[in-house]
Amino acid sequence: MGGNQSTDQFLDKPLIPQQRFVGNMSQRFVRPREVTLELEDEFWSKKHDHEIEIKDLTSDQVLFRLAPTDQANSAKVMLLDGFKVPVVRMESRPIGPRGAGYSVYPGGPSASTRFCEMKTEMTPFEKPMRIDFVDRVTGAQVRLGITGKWLRRTSMIWIESGQWDARYSIARVYRKPDTPEGKFLMDVASGVDIALMVLIAGAMDEQSKKHEIGKDKKDKKAAKEAAKASKKASKAAAA
Repeated sequence: MGGNQSTDQFLDKPLIPQQRFVGNMSQRFVRPREVTLELEDEFWSKKHDHEIEIKDLTSDQVLFRLAPTDQANSAKVMLLDGFKVPVVRMESRPIGPRGAGYSVYPGGPSASTRFCEMKTEMTPFEKPMRIDFVDRVTGAQVRLGITGKWLRRTSMIWIESGQWDARYSIARVYRKPDTPEGKFLMDVASGVDIALMVLIAGAMDEQSKKHEIGKDKKDKKAAKEAAKASKKASKAAAA
């Protein structure tokens, strides 16, 4: 009951339509209405031998596809449109022990013009994700970021402009009680590039997966050391 109430309160927070969103790579995936996407858990980070579809739940239209991936190309992932035409490529590289940088290249596999750089940091003292832009019209610094708990799929993506010193919610990630197992939803405000929001979800998905793997390894190591200490103590007591 409490969990549902919390989700309802989260969903009650409105997304703010954008008239001139600086993060639009093109107008192709910018809609005049709010869009709800359905995505798979680990859709970006998991090696998959099948094509992954990303749908607009309102129209049931397949907006994007992710081709099957292999380990050799895991650092370079191409997002395709519903007709399997390349839309944008995202390349990742590690930054420190818990961070990563993601370069975004709109276009086909050989596109070389970088649109933006995304940074993620899975530490308690850093913002989990940020993208910095310069508004070409006003010259103001603009930042995109995330608040909430991504691992629980309860997060809000916001835009903040240095010109107005204001923060606006432009997308949210969540699950409903009837959301299919292994999937989550993303609402995207009108006027916002849906493709860029999918890339943000992909970067967060990949980094959260690495964070979970690292935590599992750390927990196993701690358990192993505790078992050794217990065994050593038992031997000492027996002696």
